[in-house]
Amino acid sequence: MDDSDSLRETLLAQGVAETHAASSTLGGDVDPRASRPSALPSARIADGADGGPADFRLRSVLGRGGMGVVHLAEQTIPSREVALKRLTSDDPRFVDALLREATITGRLEHPNIVPIHAVVADEHGPAVVMKRVAGVDWSELAKEERSIERHLDVLLQVCNAVAFAHARGVVHRDIKLENVRIGDFGEVYLLDWGVAKRLDAPSSGRIVGTPVHMAPEMTFGDADERSDVFLLGAALHEALTGRPRHDATDLVEVLRIARRAEPFPYDTKVPRELAAILNRACARDPSARFESASALREAILRFREHRTAAKLAMAGAERLAELEKLTKGGGAYAEAQRVFTEARFAFEQARAAWPESELATNGLQRALDAMARVELAHGQPDGAEACLSAMTDPPTALRDEIVALRGRQLAEKARLAKLEHDQDRGVGAGVRQRATVLLAIAIVAITAGLVGMRLVRPDYVTPQLRFAFGGTVVFGVVLAVATWWRRNGEWNLVNRRIAQIALLTLGVSALHRYASLVAGAAPERILLTDAFLVGMGGVALTPFHRGGPWLATMAFALAFVGAVKPAWIEPGFIGFALFVPLFFVAWRRFARKPASTNDER
Repeated sequence: MDDSDSLRETLLAQGVAETHAASSTLGGDVDPRASRPSALPSARIADGADGGPADFRLRSVLGRGGMGVVHLAEQTIPSREVALKRLTSDDPRFVDALLREATITGRLEHPNIVPIHAVVADEHGPAVVMKRVAGVDWSELAKEERSIERHLDVLLQVCNAVAFAHARGVVHRDIKLENVRIGDFGEVYLLDWGVAKRLDAPSSGRIVGTPVHMAPEMTFGDADERSDVFLLGAALHEALTGRPRHDATDLVEVLRIARRAEPFPYDTKVPRELAAILNRACARDPSARFESASALREAILRFREHRTAAKLAMAGAERLAELEKLTKGGGAYAEAQRVFTEARFAFEQARAAWPESELATNGLQRALDAMARVELAHGQPDGAEACLSAMTDPPTALRDEIVALRGRQLAEKARLAKLEHDQDRGVGAGVRQRATVLLAIAIVAITAGLVGMRLVRPDYVTPQLRFAFGGTVVFGVVLAVATWWRRNGEWNLVNRRIAQIALLTLGVSALHRYASLVAGAAPERILLTDAFLVGMGGVALTPFHRGGPWLATMAFALAFVGAVKPAWIEPGFIGFALFVPLFFVAWRRFARKPASTNDER
């Protein structure tokens, strides 16, 4: 016998026609433990038009079912609106079912289960008085609302109700969109416990529940907590797809599909993780499903955290793309820092919510890598090193680039330090001052000696020879003093240039005097040219010594006087040779010290 024949026999035994709508509930078995009360409190239930005294006045019809009608009613004491469920027939089976539902629901006091206020009776039979919940069924909400988050909010609260019922030993067996009410203020209630049963009640083998949503074992008359887990997954499936889990119209075919319970191929509108949760909740094998409604709820909560993390990671990916574009285009450093900070924050927040997120993990590594390259491009090895230290597996090539950059920067720093040292006029100033004093004394002594010899023996040599001899002696003295200075002082570019200019100026002067001696040039012309040579030496000395301008000014003044009055050039030169050294010695001794340590003291 195949499944179809077996199902037809079961339905026939239950008195269910094959034409029964697959989306309608198949009635339940009677739980002998939910016994019918021997007597119910009497109540006066009147139609709204009846003006007589009444405990409840019926206002309108809220809904109709196979065995009863739910009215909106006004309770007299206390004064409030309630929902009052009455039977459409006095069939004892209907009476038992109504009282059974009231008994089970009354034991389930939970925020997501409609409370039972009372069970009463009048001349028309029993009636169940419940809290009136204004709002819409989940099925109505699903027609308009496509937000996954909104439907997850509803399911999570339904899971709470189901988990509570399971803890009280009750399974619902008919969880579906039509049996979930969303109140006007966000309340969620799981309704219609008419086919619920206690877990310790014996199975009758009847097919109970709504076929298009049933778990496979329910088609064999069995149901437990994991059957309700299947129904929870099927309800969310319909809310998201707009179609029932077992999508067919023929009752027997629907039950055959339910027994197979094959995984559903969701499209991209349903996130992959949520699709896996739904297929697990609706697995054919009960042991493959979530072990409880609470476990399903936890899986949904994790998915929501992951979904939030995924959104953060996507935001980080957008910033990362912008950062990588800036890296390739050589964008502004400040802009790159801002974009990197935003990307890093998004990825780190995503990882905090979902440590296993590959998108967040890989994105963070790429962002750190990109920013490290930006730091390198802008000469910031410390910033690049900070990025690498935050990476789980930093590239060796990038670390090598940082080492190379540090090496280049150290070399540049050393070069600049050397350059600064070379330009510092204060380096070796003490020894230089002593060398200046020695040179001044030597030049004054040589000049005085030559002047003395001329006074004693005016014609002992020609002026040209005297000039050549004096120039040679002065150059030799300068060379000796410079040698002493080089050996005893700290040497830098400033000191080298001063020594070089002095030696070059006086060396050229000595050569000029010898050339003039050979050529027989006039003494006045020799000294005039020497004055210009010394003046040029002063100009060359200006960048390195504050006395350079003074020396150049005095030498050019002497040359100007010699050009106008040739007879004054030799006495002027003698005075220049005596005065200038004494001037520099006095200046060194009495001049005010400069404020800058880089200036010559």
